[in-house]
Amino acid sequence: MCLPPCQFATEYTSQAPESLRSPPKLTAFDLQRLRGCKQLEQYCKTRSSAEAGEFYCPFCHPDRSKIAKEGRHSRLMWCNPPHDHTRHHLLIVPFNHVITPDDFTDEQWLEFLHFFRWALAEYDMKGGGLGLRWGNPAFNAGSMEHFHWNLQEPDGTGRVQITLAKEPEEVAASAARAARFAAVYEQLEREGRRQGYLNGVDFESLPPRSWDGKKDWPMGDMGATGGTAP
Repeated sequence: MCLPPCQFATEYTSQAPESLRSPPKLTAFDLQRLRGCKQLEQYCKTRSSAEAGEFYCPFCHPDRSKIAKEGRHSRLMWCNPPHDHTRHHLLIVPFNHVITPDDFTDEQWLEFLHFFRWALAEYDMKGGGLGLRWGNPAFNAGSMEHFHWNLQEPDGTGRVQITLAKEPEEVAASAARAARFAAVYEQLEREGRRQGYLNGVDFESLPPRSWDGKKDWPMGDMGATGGTAP
């Protein structure tokens, strides 16, 4: 049975250590977003911004190398990382940080349609799905509020879906992944290397920025999973 949003937030917060449950360091909403991070770099930037009382959104500060096309109001981007078993996985994302369809003009909606049709032709997509997430991540199993479409073409090797709510075991797996990311983040902080990492410095002893955190990463004195944070 999928967790409803209110229970999802409660379960999420209860698994964080006491030092991270109370404001102003991290709020329940911050913890929820951290749990949805799919890569180490996203986790580190999101948590660092939240602890500073700021808001980090990767769609507002995209990796320019992942942009396929830009228009007047939005951009077409490659999802990083793409979902498993997809031949193509693209995102249609507005430039401005909007969280509700009510914020869009007719011209913006038409540009979404233009990107959709352009991608089908440009990448010879034979079929797939177009999924829209918006609003509070507690209601869509996402990690950010920024309005966006997921355009996916399966490659036929396995199941592809757009998740809007998670089963309890999936929630637990996300918490375990976040704990692995937290272990790296906290090690960087203890060693005074966090800011350097956020500024683009790579360290040989750390996992790559694209690490998905699905399995333990051996890291010296950090232990098997190390972190206890969200």
